[in-house]
Amino acid sequence: MPGRILVADSTVNNRIALNAVLNSEYFDAICVDDAKSVSRAVLKHQPDVILMSTHLGRDDGYLVTKKLKLNAFSAHIPVVLYTSSPEQVDWGKALVNLVDDVQIYPQNPSSLISRLRLLYRQKVELDSLKTHANAADQFGFNDIAVEFPAQRLVKSKVAIIKHRTKDTEFNLDPNLGGSYVLSSDCKPAHIAKNTDLIVLQSADAQCRLVSDFQEDARTKNIPILGLVDKPAQTQLKRLYELGAQECLFSTAPEPQINTRIQSLIASSQHKSDLRSLLDARVKEAYFDPLTGLYNRRHAQQYLSKCFQQSQKGNNGLVALMLDIDNFKSVNDTLGHIAGDAVLQQIATRLSGNLRRVDMVARMGGEEFLVLLPNTAMKRALQIAERLRRLIEEEPFKLNANKISQDITISIGVSKLSKRHNYASDLVNSADQALYRAKELGRNRIYIAA
Repeated sequence: MPGRILVADSTVNNRIALNAVLNSEYFDAICVDDAKSVSRAVLKHQPDVILMSTHLGRDDGYLVTKKLKLNAFSAHIPVVLYTSSPEQVDWGKALVNLVDDVQIYPQNPSSLISRLRLLYRQKVELDSLKTHANAADQFGFNDIAVEFPAQRLVKSKVAIIKHRTKDTEFNLDPNLGGSYVLSSDCKPAHIAKNTDLIVLQSADAQCRLVSDFQEDARTKNIPILGLVDKPAQTQLKRLYELGAQECLFSTAPEPQINTRIQSLIASSQHKSDLRSLLDARVKEAYFDPLTGLYNRRHAQQYLSKCFQQSQKGNNGLVALMLDIDNFKSVNDTLGHIAGDAVLQQIATRLSGNLRRVDMVARMGGEEFLVLLPNTAMKRALQIAERLRRLIEEEPFKLNANKISQDITISIGVSKLSKRHNYASDLVNSADQALYRAKELGRNRIYIAA
């Protein structure tokens, strides 16, 4: 599907010309003639980029852009304004009104198309992350919205790498945040934590620095803006190939550079927020929020893999089912806060006394599963006894005070054998052994027949 561009211009001939140009470049163009139509078209068509005249009839394109950017539904859509004369461009106004870029058209159509393609690719990447992050139905979670950030990011941090031989300086607009300066012989390690953008003024080292930053885990996700001298404009293509997100001539007005920075940081921050949400969704999918242990979903998947590997390699696999004895009385007499504290402390003791290859999961309530791959029964029983003693002998605490009630666990043990046709059979055997341990008086270990 081609990129969808919303064109807004009050002059019909301009709309016709732009529609033809965009179609020839394999974009899908939607044309409107006033500000109200822009809002309606955004809701109806959800464009990838908005291309708008600086003068939209009686409306000011800059002000229309700000309204779009302050609306949660359209804030993430890049907006490019265009005008026929460089003298009509007001970069200071573009910065204040959150415009992503201003282009000169029709004098420079190739620059306009290149810019649209770049912004379209960025939008597609963001949309893809958003789709993944919000695909919560498969996990049964409520959807969490990540709003596109306001583009006047006063808390952002920009690293400016100065030119080695020239005294030209670039000043970051204070509305965008703060900056710090590095020399052109800097390394990725010199980039401060939480840096939102790197500006490369150093033409003699730009390619090396971009390559270094893209290869280092500390800096590979930080967007890069290269400021290139006109005599070195052949370097532009190389910088883009190496991973720079934006390049401008160093002679560009500071407000224009700041406008690009504003757009880059907002897009990058939104991408980072979506990645964080995606990571959180993955964590929610596989971890128990109270104890930090794996949950039943992950335990079942891990069990299935261990079961298959043990069958292929004839390796030992032992399952331990653990249950807190008389846990209901803990909640009834000491309260649920104390009960949660007991669960968390048991989780810490279990996870801290197992090998990395072993897995411990909270299966629900006060029940835990421990899987011991490549383990003989004799060794598994030693582990089970150590865990039982860890729970019985060390007091539990609530807010630094000792919990008066004794806490113990019962454990059912089952080793993988030929009678286990499915992975779930192994856990069921351990569960039956646990039930038997409870019947025999609790605080003990019982081995499945």
